[in-house]
Amino acid sequence: MNRARLRYPATIGLLTLIAFGARAVSLDAQPLWRDEVDALRFATVPWAEMLASFTRPGWNGPLYYMLLRGWVALTGTSEYAMRFFSLAFGVLCVPLIYALGRRLFNRQAGFLTALLLTTSPYLTWYGQEVKMYTLLPALALLAIYGLRRAVEEGDWYWWTAQVVATSLACYVHILAALLIPMQVLLYFTWWPQARNRWRGALLSLACLTLPYLPLFDWQAPLLLQERATGFPSYTLGEMVETLLNSWSLGMTGWGWPWGAVLVGSLAAWGLASPPPSLPGPPARTGERRERLALI
Repeated sequence: MNRARLRYPATIGLLTLIAFGARAVSLDAQPLWRDEVDALRFATVPWAEMLASFTRPGWNGPLYYMLLRGWVALTGTSEYAMRFFSLAFGVLCVPLIYALGRRLFNRQAGFLTALLLTTSPYLTWYGQEVKMYTLLPALALLAIYGLRRAVEEGDWYWWTAQVVATSLACYVHILAALLIPMQVLLYFTWWPQARNRWRGALLSLACLTLPYLPLFDWQAPLLLQERATGFPSYTLGEMVETLLNSWSLGMTGWGWPWGAVLVGSLAAWGLASPPPSLPGPPARTGERRERLALI
């Protein structure tokens, strides 16, 4: 293997170490806050009560708390030990997103996405919190990577990986169900290559929907009910501005539009511009549709 081929793996290894350091350096700088204390409480309730949350309307799945229960039994309940569980999954996202970016586009795209994830204020924040918000993106990345490999190669184990990762994500957080329509959209953006994989795609979709019909029956009544969340309400525009500002400027950027303008301009430029001329195979048909679906 020549130096050029070693450069990107070495760089991703370095980014992974940087991500680890950025999250580990102040992991126990603050005491546990309310949600983290709740996570510990949910992880240590009797098994019968924990398993009952599988069918409790409005609750996230119990998988994260089941895993945290085992982790706490091994490492204890200090701030550093419990938050390290989230840190590990957050750091794992760096090589995962590189692998996905490389598979979908090229090494340069994989490196750029890994760099953005390494320096993301949001993922650094959640990598230091006893919550499921790093396990969830790790599973989502695995699911999309498995789907892409399944469409490319058609092997049953990639379809299995996609179904298992998506299913686990659904039992980590209720909103992971949005992964299913997103994967359907991605499947069609990979047309006509995906055309020959329709049997695997239909079987995958059946595995991802049929077992959850009872859960939908339990959760559906909540869609028609109003209930207090404990948080102030925001308009869609306020949500977008807050998310873009916080993503680009950090939590202190709230209220200032410059981060939203910067990120929005870069996104528009990236979507409108043609793919760059890079060494290697030519760009695939439908690559712009693929970028739109991922955005």
